Amino acid sequence: MSQMNNDVVVVGSGGAALIAALAAAEGGAKVTVVERAPRFGGTTAISGGGMWLPNNGLDPENRNKDCREDAKQYLDKLTMGHVPEETVEGFLDGASQAVRFMQENTVLELYPDLERPDYHADYPGAKLAGRTVGVGEYDAARLGEWAETLMRPHWPGGTLPIRYDEMEQFVRSGNPLGWVELAEERMAKGIVLRGCALVAGLMETCLAKGVTVHLNTRALELVIEDGAARGVVVEREGTRTTVRAERGVVLASGGFEWNRRLWDDLVGVPYDGPLSPPYNEGDGLKMALSAGARPVQLDGVWWIPSRWIGDEYEGHPRLRTGGSGQIIVNSEGRRFGNETLNYNDFGKVLSHFDPDRYEFPNSPAFAISDRSVRVSVALDHETPGGLAYESSGDVVAQADTLAELAEKLGIDPRGLEEEVARFNKHCENGVDVDFHRGESAWERDYRNYGSTQKNPALVPLADGPYYGFRVRAGCFGTKGGPAIGANGEVLDFDSVPIPGLYAAGNVASSVFGPSYPGGGGTLGPALTFGYLAGRHVAGL
Repeated sequence: MSQMNNDVVVVGSGGAALIAALAAAEGGAKVTVVERAPRFGGTTAISGGGMWLPNNGLDPENRNKDCREDAKQYLDKLTMGHVPEETVEGFLDGASQAVRFMQENTVLELYPDLERPDYHADYPGAKLAGRTVGVGEYDAARLGEWAETLMRPHWPGGTLPIRYDEMEQFVRSGNPLGWVELAEERMAKGIVLRGCALVAGLMETCLAKGVTVHLNTRALELVIEDGAARGVVVEREGTRTTVRAERGVVLASGGFEWNRRLWDDLVGVPYDGPLSPPYNEGDGLKMALSAGARPVQLDGVWWIPSRWIGDEYEGHPRLRTGGSGQIIVNSEGRRFGNETLNYNDFGKVLSHFDPDRYEFPNSPAFAISDRSVRVSVALDHETPGGLAYESSGDVVAQADTLAELAEKLGIDPRGLEEEVARFNKHCENGVDVDFHRGESAWERDYRNYGSTQKNPALVPLADGPYYGFRVRAGCFGTKGGPAIGANGEVLDFDSVPIPGLYAAGNVASSVFGPSYPGGGGTLGPALTFGYLAGRHVAGL
C-alpha cells in the first residue's frame, strides 16, 4: 500500500462504518474504508441486527402512533440529563433519515418489529411495538468474491438466518427448535439475515459506489494538520502507510472490550468476556483522545448475561447470549434482581458492588430452571441433538432435587431451597414482592413460557428434574468514548468540534447515556450517527 489520497477515510467495517462510507460516497466523496480484521462486518455482522429507530415510518398504518415528540420524552427520561440536548436531537432527526437513506440507496429489506415493546414500555413516550427495525433476507452470493470475507456468526449458538418473529412462532407452536431446519436450509443456500444481512447489503452498495475497502489494515494514529484530522497512519503486513483524507476521518472501529487493561482501568467491575469479534481493543478511542477529544462515560457497557459453551472466535474464547432461567441466584442461592429486566439493565445488577461487604456479591451467578421450562422453551444454546451437559465450557447441571443441583453448581443448598420456596409463593400470588417481576409490559412479554399463571412472568419451579448453569457477565461492547455532536462530530473539552474528526458506533459515547431503550439500542444510534457523519464529512 503506497500513500493514498482520499476525501474521506472510515476506520472500521461494521454497520456504522459502512453506512458512513456509503453516505459520504453518495455525497460525491472519494472514500476508503480500512479494517484491521481479515473479514468485514465487525460486531454488527454477528449481532441480532435490530436497530432501535423511533419514528421510522416503516409501518404505513402507524398503528403505534409513534412520533418524534414521544421518542424525545422517552429519551429525556432515560438519559437523565447526561447527554447533550443537541446530540439527542441529532439522533431523533437522523433516525428516520437513515431509514429512508437505506431504503432508497441499498437492496436491504427493512421491516418494523410490531411485537417487541420498548424495554421501559410503561414510561412516558414509550411504545409497545414498532421502534425496533429488522433486516430481511440477503443472498450473500450478490457480493461475488467479497462473500468469502463476510464475517459470519458461528453455529450452534450463533445469530442465525432466522427472524425474531419466526422464532417466536415456533416457540408458541410448542416446537421451540423447529426453526433449526429452516435456518440450516438458508445457510446452505448462502442466505443471511439480521446483522450479517445488514453489513452485506451495505457493502454491496459501497462497492458499487466505488468505495475502496482494505482488510487486514489497522489504523494506528491520526494525521493532524493545523488542528484538523486529515488522514490516518495504517499498518498492513508490517508496513506503515499514510492514508490521506482531505475532508476528514470517521472513526467507527468499535469499543475496547477486548482490551483487558483498558477494561480494568476504566470500567473496573467483574467481567467474563465479550460477545464481539476479538478486534475491538480501543484503537479508535486512543486516536480520538490523542486529538484532544473529551472522553465521556468510559465505564459504560452494553451488558448481556452470557454463557461460555467452550467455543472460540478467531482463536479466542467467545461468550454466547444466555442467562435464561426461571430464577437467577448468587452463590448463596439468593435471587438478587428482576430476571426479566432487559439484558443490559440486568448486567448492571450482576456487576453490583456491595460497599458493606466490600465485594461483588452476584459474581458468580447461576440460572435455575425445571423440566416444565425445559420442554416448553429450549434452553440457551440447546442444539438439535439435545442439551449438552458436559462440554469444554461451562457445565449444564441436571439433578432430581434442588439440593443436589446446588451441590453440583457450588451454591448453598439451603439458601437455594429457601429461595425457590419463596419464589414459588410469589408465583402463586402473582406478585413478586422482592423485585417486582412482571409488572411492566416488557417483562410480561419477554419470557412467560406460555404461562397460565396470574402473572405470566412468574412460573414456579416445581417440576424436576432441575437444571442450572453459570451465568457470565458478558457484553456486546463498551459504550464510552469521545463526546459527539449532532452530526457525529468529535468534540473537544470545550465542546467544540475537532475539524475533520467524526465517530459513530461503540467507539463513541452513547447518545442513550446509561440506558438501553429497546431492542437494537446499540445498532440504532450506530447506523444513525454513521449516516449523519458520512453526510457531514462529505459537505452535505
